[in-house]
Amino acid sequence: MRSLTLLFSILLLSACANQRSNQSRHGSPAESSSSAINLSDLASSDYENNLVYPQSVYSLQFVTQKTFDDPIWGTQLRYAHIFSENDIVDVFVYPIAATNWDNEVATLMHENQKVLDEINEAVKRKHYKAVKVEKTGEIKFGEWQGVKSSLDLTMNDGKLYRSFVFLFIQQDKFIKVRFSLLKGKDLGLPDENVIARELITAITVPAESAYMLAMREQHREQRAQELLRMLIEAAGQQKKTEPSTQ
Repeated sequence: MRSLTLLFSILLLSACANQRSNQSRHGSPAESSSSAINLSDLASSDYENNLVYPQSVYSLQFVTQKTFDDPIWGTQLRYAHIFSENDIVDVFVYPIAATNWDNEVATLMHENQKVLDEINEAVKRKHYKAVKVEKTGEIKFGEWQGVKSSLDLTMNDGKLYRSFVFLFIQQDKFIKVRFSLLKGKDLGLPDENVIARELITAITVPAESAYMLAMREQHREQRAQELLRMLIEAAGQQKKTEPSTQ
């Protein structure tokens, strides 16, 4: 019985692996097998022209945008306080490095942990003196589901900052807002949730790029082929252990 189940799984998976899906997660048409596509020939998201974002939020003014060479890193928007240019807010927009994010909360929590790990690594590299995560949890701005982390960040000069990380998903991309405020310094800003909400809800990200569409399809195919290989190996092992019918 187990052999028949394994055989059925192998046949089913083999059929799936040899027939590329005609649609991406968002229904984009696929014209040919992604395995034959050179990703470097495909267009990534045009953040310079197709990303919509606010020029100012309260006392924060947009300063500059940096789009990274690697499409997986996306783009960065920087805002600075009009009366205190050292007090900045960074907004990052970048594609989700996954083929499925139906469980948005789990996807956000996983990405948030990566961000916190990066901050801890920065402490180890002496960029900061210390960090203490006070709280991580879900947050909602209307229909927008997100994750927020609050941290105490101690700089190498001993100054203590209250730091925040907000993560949300729009289309196939993360929107991450990061900023730190010097404890005890009054900048005349509303609380951090209001700042993040006004920024995030004013952003419209570009649609899924041809680059990411092909990359995700390649990953799907690779996983299907790997699972097929594992099933074939399991079937071979099962055949060896089954008693002879002779």
